[in-house]
Amino acid sequence: MLRCTPYQVECSTEISAATPDDPYSFTNENVVRQTCGDGRPLDLRCAITIPAISNRMLYYVVDRLDSFGNIVASLPMNVVAVP
Repeated sequence: MLRCTPYQVECSTEISAATPDDPYSFTNENVVRQTCGDGRPLDLRCAITIPAISNRMLYYVVDRLDSFGNIVASLPMNVVAVP
């Protein structure tokens, strides 16, 4: 599970419907999903901004969803050092 805060719910870069200015949402919130590409295989055709804290490690997973919100493809978990 990937969590943005000590709050024990997974988070996402999807836009919260209730608070659209927040940098992330929790998976138990209603969201507005980012459209991305034309249905081609999951790759780097989209830019996704992940808010992160400097001098930390950022773990993330990129999921491609269908129009119903079901995961249809997923990249392996990645980690990067945040400058």
